[in-house]
Amino acid sequence: MLSGPMDPRQSLQSARDAFRAGRFADAAELARQVLRRQPRNADAASLVGLSHLQQGDHDGAIKHLQSAATLRPSEPTFHVNLGIALLRKGQGRAAVSAFDRAIALKPDLAAAHYNRANALRELGDVEEAEDSYRAAMRARSGYAAALCNLANMLTDTGRTQEAIPLYLEAIESNPSMTAPRNSLGNALMQLGRMDDAIARFKEVLAASPADIDACTNLGNALRSSGRLAEAVDICQRALRLAPGNEVAANSLGNALLSQGRLHDALEAYRRALSIRSDYDTARSNLIMSLNYAADLEPDQVVEPARSWGSRMGAAITPHSSHANAIDPDRRLRIGYVSPDFRTHSCAYFLDPLFHNHDQAHYEVFAYAEVHSADAYTDRLREAAAHWRITTGVSDANVAQMVADDAIDILVDCAGHTGGNRLGVFAHRPAPVQVTWLGYPNTTGLAAIGYRIVDDITDPPEFEDIEATYVEERIRLPRTFICYAPPQVGAEVGSLPMQQSGRVTFGSFNNLPKMTERVIDLWAHLLKRVPDSRLLLKNRSLTDEGTRDRFRGMFEERGVAGERIENVGWTKDTREHLETYNQVDIALDTFPYHGTTTTCEALYMGVPVVCLMGRTHNHRVGGSLLRSVGMPELAVDSDSAYLEAACRLAGDVQQLSALRDTLRDRLLGSPLCNGPAFAGDFEAALRELWRRWCADQTG
Repeated sequence: MLSGPMDPRQSLQSARDAFRAGRFADAAELARQVLRRQPRNADAASLVGLSHLQQGDHDGAIKHLQSAATLRPSEPTFHVNLGIALLRKGQGRAAVSAFDRAIALKPDLAAAHYNRANALRELGDVEEAEDSYRAAMRARSGYAAALCNLANMLTDTGRTQEAIPLYLEAIESNPSMTAPRNSLGNALMQLGRMDDAIARFKEVLAASPADIDACTNLGNALRSSGRLAEAVDICQRALRLAPGNEVAANSLGNALLSQGRLHDALEAYRRALSIRSDYDTARSNLIMSLNYAADLEPDQVVEPARSWGSRMGAAITPHSSHANAIDPDRRLRIGYVSPDFRTHSCAYFLDPLFHNHDQAHYEVFAYAEVHSADAYTDRLREAAAHWRITTGVSDANVAQMVADDAIDILVDCAGHTGGNRLGVFAHRPAPVQVTWLGYPNTTGLAAIGYRIVDDITDPPEFEDIEATYVEERIRLPRTFICYAPPQVGAEVGSLPMQQSGRVTFGSFNNLPKMTERVIDLWAHLLKRVPDSRLLLKNRSLTDEGTRDRFRGMFEERGVAGERIENVGWTKDTREHLETYNQVDIALDTFPYHGTTTTCEALYMGVPVVCLMGRTHNHRVGGSLLRSVGMPELAVDSDSAYLEAACRLAGDVQQLSALRDTLRDRLLGSPLCNGPAFAGDFEAALRELWRRWCADQTG
């Protein structure tokens, strides 16, 4: 125990000095000495509370700060400090009340308006939060923190253009503050202004070479712009500067994965988790990336997801009951949670469901984790009865949002892909919870009871695979998804081999899907079909080093590099689709099949050959090909894959006929029948709801 001056005023001053010096335990003890002699000393109680707050003891902070505010209720700063402690404890509504008391005492107290805005933003009340940020800025001109946080909120909610001048004002107001510079760079990335974003991050690094946020942000921007080798270099630099920075390790993993260096990426994600075991972004990236691996058994792929799900479930106290009306036949409230309500591959499958729901019997709520809204966001928003923005809102508060909306069935559309909100589902805010679409495996989270699939992607006879899932699989009768082709005016061209005199195979899948085994089989195919070419297209191939690496992998297998054509980023969706006009036959990857890429190929008149396995990600192609009446192109062995591709390559007449008819076949198939799919989907949800109702009354 410290021995401080006996005079309470001297003790209190010593406590303040210790607090300013960062000796928070000493400050708390000195202030307690004052309280032992003067129990009603509000300043001492406040200082004990603030010392606890600095040490992360939120309960202790709230106790003493509440005491200070009670002892001297007319002091507005006491209410502000109490509100901050309540907010950090996760008690947002109580925090807002504390800030309101401070504002009632001093209407122009900028700190009260600013922290009130932070609390409202955390609660998801974006409009009122904006009003409070602007009140703080009126109360204090050039309030950099308020400017930056308001800009961040606008960026999170898709108003990025409005955020840019606020970031610039914050930078001008406080030039030494790096947060608005980094946030400005991230906003520019969202707007697709990659060169401007890169320049901003480099500005920060020029002034502060050891700024880890700027390093990792620069790495992310370089990766997004296709400069993958540079992205890897800057992330490695960040880790040299800060070996214990989990964000840098995760960003390195993302850059390596974009290069197709799967095992190096997995190592980086594991490094991030060794630094911080509860870093769920890296955990989901690891779990997602394991689905690409061709050398793992199904139980090895799902084990990290199940472990994560167990930990998440144990750490969260779920909603213990639901007040939803127990009526099996009433109109249901269906909530969809996704980061992909925007121009994204998943949106092409969300669109037909949203636009074909029976609104008389199903009321659609969309919980949008969308940072960069676009025209496709508007299209989906128009189809949903209710639209909720979840960006910047905690899992607990999104879960409360779902509960307040009285959602009957909550549907996860992302799984372990980027931007997911699986933590919301861990709170069990809805009676029935389902996963579908975005992720090809179990989430590992027991709070999600069901996964929607079909009998091709997930045959019931594969009992050993069934056992790896946490969720019960619900099989739709036709297909587990429905595709809405982008309406961009892309026309099907003539068969390219009729002009070139040679066969062009193609794959537009992501590089991590192109495993060593895939390259082996494709190289063998190219040797079997003389003078054939292989066109690979994806954003990662914008990077010259990555193009050279993949070309080299074929050369190592005896295929001349000039037979491999690499295409990177294209300016728009129409140009992307029309690149299929250079391809005669599409080759699917394995074990992780394409989904959007297969649908795109069929839409552009290009048949797809796929190799089937035993897990969902290794069987999606079979479901898609069955839907369009071409199950013979979904084969079950390497030799059959080669034979199917060679047979097509040797049949110009069939390829030409497919070129002319595949689009119409696709559009007339169950794969593009929105009303039928929505009916199947709704029937499955209705059955799950009836089960829940029966459980409540049984």
